[in-house]
Amino acid sequence: VIKYLIELLKKHNIDLKNQLFSRNIFGYTPLMLACQYGNMEAVNEILQTMWSIEGIEAHLKLKSYCIKMPIHCAAKNVNDSRVMKYLIGEFKKHNIDLKNQLFSKNILGYTPLMLACQYGNIEAVNEILQTMRSFEEIEICLKSKNYCFEMPIHCAVKNIKDLGVVKYLIERFDKHNIDLKNQLFSRN
Repeated sequence: VIKYLIELLKKHNIDLKNQLFSRNIFGYTPLMLACQYGNMEAVNEILQTMWSIEGIEAHLKLKSYCIKMPIHCAAKNVNDSRVMKYLIGEFKKHNIDLKNQLFSKNILGYTPLMLACQYGNIEAVNEILQTMRSFEEIEICLKSKNYCFEMPIHCAVKNIKDLGVVKYLIERFDKHNIDLKNQLFSRN
């Protein structure tokens, strides 16, 4: 459907950039919504179309009115685990500053890792941590705090349906020799 709509817009000379960069009442662009709802086909079509449009990098840094970027939306998505991996892959391929994307915070101070933990998106958690280039980046990411002083481990325990993310984080702390006691007994 999205491919057809994009072709239709092109055929009738409708400003494609304006359509793809448009926002709904909450400030979400079509790419943000596609990421959040796990519509992999739409994410792919929108990104492939946008790479040819001048100003794509600015769009990927656009934030919704609640300060979410497409990567925050992908972190919340549990419908299709491929979205985060695809988004990170596209960012790498087009030399988009991944560190800035992965460490960015939304209006409540949540990073993409925190959101992925809270929504139980273990594939996104894994993809984010594997994308980190060094031990220092992983440690900073695992110890980052939102505006309520919660770290990713706090966010992970909020998901009562699945403790897989909690177990995964504990394994990462152990693998990277990060002080787990400090994490588990920290005051949030």
